[in-house]
Amino acid sequence: MTKKKARQIVEIPHLEIIAEQEFADVELDKLVCTDEYQRGFSQAKADNMAKDFHPLAARELVLSVREDGRKIIVDGRHTRVALQLCGYTKWRAQLLYGLTLAEEARLFWYLNTKRANPRAIETWRSRQTFHDPVVEAVESCCEAAGFTVGKTVGVGKTKSVAAIERIYEVDGSDGLVAVLDLAITAWSEDPRHSEGKLFLGIATFLRGTQLPSCRYGEVADKWKKTSLDTILHRAKSMQQFEGASSTYAMGCSLLDAYNKGRRSGRLKFKSNGRDE
Repeated sequence: MTKKKARQIVEIPHLEIIAEQEFADVELDKLVCTDEYQRGFSQAKADNMAKDFHPLAARELVLSVREDGRKIIVDGRHTRVALQLCGYTKWRAQLLYGLTLAEEARLFWYLNTKRANPRAIETWRSRQTFHDPVVEAVESCCEAAGFTVGKTVGVGKTKSVAAIERIYEVDGSDGLVAVLDLAITAWSEDPRHSEGKLFLGIATFLRGTQLPSCRYGEVADKWKKTSLDTILHRAKSMQQFEGASSTYAMGCSLLDAYNKGRRSGRLKFKSNGRDE
């Protein structure tokens, strides 16, 4: 009688995960994909992986074996399909036992951020699942200002999570709420008010001018008189002809919009408004 090989204990301290693990060849058609915390599947990506496939370059799959016996693909859903397109029916995998859904999401976020560096919005959902405190704080700020975070862009809807997280890190909750509130108040009907470059430009404007919050309403009223088309065009011109960064150019364009038509009370940047 063959003795069953004991599983090892694996600990990932920075992710606060402790689980049992083993390595084995698994049947590819028995694996399960989930949309509970993962980004969408791209057939084109799997096709490209299959076209350039080499067995020595393909890493093992990472699976979570749940209590009901299902083997959930935490990392490698595109690799699995590419392998099948190349005629493989089995592949090497790391099997982890005892993970919670939140731990699966945390591991997915870590592996994909380290290995593939996907778009920020694609890892945001996984961070929601394991209740990342920064994500929860940022989404609370968005809700306070009348925004929701998701994969679509529109009036009051944004997917520019990298920008809003950066503003939160530098300026805190109050700073982020102020930026979002100014954007949606000044250009309430223009869906481009949800773009990250505008958020970063407003943050640059507020840092550079160091205006007290009691004057934010005055700023929004002045910006309402200038279309976003004009704001964006001026910023693009500064980038092209003056070599300014996109964020600083947007801040300067917003400063010009505030000062337009003023003979007195014109604002200047007291600092460059950058977030270093």
